[in-house]
Order: sequence, then C-alpha cells, then structure tokens
Amino acid sequence: MTDPEAKPVYALNLFDVADRDEYLAYARRSPREVERHGGRVIALGELTDAIVGEIEPRQVLILVEWQSRAHFDSYREDPELGARLADLLGVMDCFVLASTRTEGVPQSLLQAFAAGVPVVASDVGGVPEVVADGDTGILVRAGSALDLERGIEAVLSDRGAAERRARAARALVEARFSHHATMTRLLDLYGGLLGARAGVGWAR
Repeated sequence: MTDPEAKPVYALNLFDVADRDEYLAYARRSPREVERHGGRVIALGELTDAIVGEIEPRQVLILVEWQSRAHFDSYREDPELGARLADLLGVMDCFVLASTRTEGVPQSLLQAFAAGVPVVASDVGGVPEVVADGDTGILVRAGSALDLERGIEAVLSDRGAAERRARAARALVEARFSHHATMTRLLDLYGGLLGARAGVGWAR
C-alpha cells in the first residue's frame, strides 16, 4: 500500500553508451528493474542535440520517479544491483561525494577508487586521509557549491589528468584497503594487544 504522506523522489541520469545495441538492451532492462521497486521511468531516450562546450555531452537521458525515498532505497539496496556495483561504477565519468557533515573513510569512496573512477569529494572527516587533492582525487570545501562545480568540471574537461588521479587512487586502495592489507593490519593489531597483555612479543 502506498503511503499517502510519502513524497515522490526523482532521479535523473545522463550517460554514454558504447553503441546502439547497448542502448537498446538498457532501454529494455531499466523499466522492468525500477518497476520492481516502485519506480516509473518518465523519460528515456537518446539526445538529438547537446550543448557545445568544454565538457563532453552525454548521449542518453533517463528520468525515474520513485513513489518515496524508501522505494528508491530499496532499489539501491537490491542484492542483484549490488552484484553489478563494479559495472555501474565503471561507466561513471566522475564519482562525487558532496558530504557536508563528518565522515569516516566512506566505503563508497573506496569502491570508486577500486573501480578506477575519478573522484571529487568534500574535505570532511576522514576523507582527506585518502583523497589527496590533485593526487588521488579533487578535494573541495564542504558546503561550497561553486568549489564542487569547479571540481566536477575539472574532471570532465581534462580526462588525462582525471585518469592519472584515478590510477593513483586505485593503487592506494590496493595497498591500504585490499582484503590482504586489511587483514594484515588487524592481525598485527590483535597480536600486539595479546602480546602486550601476556608480556611477550608478537611475530606473525
């Protein structure tokens, strides 16, 4: 039953496709997927005109209306969608983390790093620990729409520099946040604590 108090949520996405076959496959699949979670495709089609400028134009537009934020969240949390997360991230031109309040080191940010997607992120919480401005991403002032706009435009207008930052970010996440690196740090931590408690050294 639809909650009469729930407000609809709209999601707009502009993106590229490799060819006509990929577009047709997406056009067939997308309406079925969003309808399963209470969504409705309002507009889906190839763009015939694009604004000429420094930023490369997108080819395809999709606009989806969700019955409520809860329906949108159920779509995002679908296990089948999660299994395709790397594929979804891989087609992004830019991953944007525009948090205005504190963060730890967001998993979504590390996932974008691992997928090789250029990142623009606000300078909150632990984000600057992994987003080194100009090295592994572009860091912007939290709450500044102008800085955010400039950061995104920098990614889209200079793909070479964006790809260099993305490669550095991927190397960082492999070195510090891979399964092996994480387990090594945990074993060292627990081993050190247990060794200190027992008054002995720890060798892994």
